[in-house]
Amino acid sequence: MGEIMGEVSAQIQMQAIDDNFGWTYSQWTIDYGKGRIPDTEHVKIKCSETSQRYMSKEEAFAEAQGRIRVKIRTECGDFPEDKIKWECTESA
Repeated sequence: MGEIMGEVSAQIQMQAIDDNFGWTYSQWTIDYGKGRIPDTEHVKIKCSETSQRYMSKEEAFAEAQGRIRVKIRTECGDFPEDKIKWECTESA
C-alpha cells in the first residue's frame, strides 16, 4: 500500500438491552488515520439475535472489535493491533 497512516481509532457505542439479552453495540465510529472524516455506522444487527444468549458487555465489545478489525484490514491492509486505539462508550 505504501501510504503512511497515523493511528487508527475506533469508538464503539455499547447499549444494555435488558436482563435477558445483556449488551449489544448500536453504533461505531472508525477513523482510519488517513485525514478523512471518520466513518460512523449505525449497526443494525444485535448481538443477542446472532448468539441467542445473554452477552456480557465484554463479550459484545469483543464481537464489535472483531467486525471492526475486518473493516480496518479492508481499508488499511495488515494494520498492527497495537496502533489501534479502542474506546467504549455507553448509550441508554
